[in-house]
Amino acid sequence: MKKTSIIDIELKRMGKRIRNRRVSLCRAISQLAKDTGLPEGYIKDVEKGKMPSFQSLKRIARALKITTKELLFGKRLASSVLSQAPPNISCKLSPKEKAEIAKRLKRIVKLLKGLDIKALNAAMSRTLR
Repeated sequence: MKKTSIIDIELKRMGKRIRNRRVSLCRAISQLAKDTGLPEGYIKDVEKGKMPSFQSLKRIARALKITTKELLFGKRLASSVLSQAPPNISCKLSPKEKAEIAKRLKRIVKLLKGLDIKALNAAMSRTLR
């Protein structure tokens, strides 16, 4: 059985960061391929952990509007919780719906800081209705 190296693990993490960023921007692989000039299959491979050339990585980062450093080292990519939501949710929400979710999440975070479990449970049940 092949041993997984640290490099393989980091490449998979980088591929996941690329995919997460692409999805948070509501972009299909075909759109990223068009924006970068790279083949779709190549981007799919990179998202699965294939090592890209540095030039390709720069193209991908530019198309995703982040730095190569963020892709390589995993600096938090999202400025909001919503950009980490699954594509079927965040891409289809209106700005009003996103604002309402953000408002509810802030209330939940505030409750978590106080660690009032009863209030947290009540808020979660109201939020999930």
